[in-house]
Amino acid sequence: MPSIDTTTHIRPSTEYDMPVMLNLLALLGYPHTENSLLQNVNAIRARGGELFIAENKQGVVGCISVILDVRLAEG
Repeated sequence: MPSIDTTTHIRPSTEYDMPVMLNLLALLGYPHTENSLLQNVNAIRARGGELFIAENKQGVVGCISVILDVRLAEG
């Protein structure tokens, strides 16, 4: 039986990922225009966050945003 490479790589997103991010978000029920998505990306990065892309040999399979939020009352 031939082996199947299921390795998924995670990397920071770039402006070239916008079209695939628009498609992924629309599939999940969060339709955006390129402009509205860019505004959200800029807002996330302005707060010290980042967006990451998950991809394998077939292409992009996911995206996620990460924002660290440390609160005084919670640590």
